Amino acid sequence: MYYSFILEGDRLDEPIGSIFIGPSAVPSEMNAGYKVFMADGVREEATWELISHQTHVINLTLTDAAGFPVFNTSVDSKEIYELKDLRTESLVDFIERMARSPELFTAYK
Repeated sequence: MYYSFILEGDRLDEPIGSIFIGPSAVPSEMNAGYKVFMADGVREEATWELISHQTHVINLTLTDAAGFPVFNTSVDSKEIYELKDLRTESLVDFIERMARSPELFTAYK
């Protein structure tokens, strides 16, 4: 799970947006993978904000043995990093928690 923040001018302390960087469908140094995003939607008062995502990565050992693609869910952002949602404010809070917690930072790496 990688993020990049959008900053405005000289206001480096207040990101105005975030970008999600996903795994590649064409492997280079890592196995191929993809992300599935969950949004608050399909209800009358939906916000359509992103609330979580899962990263799925192909397991080459199982794929070779089975003869068809086998994917593992490697990260559920909400569960593993205890995120409330994927709003920019929540991601900034996550980074601040990592700065205070070597264990969380190591788990993220």
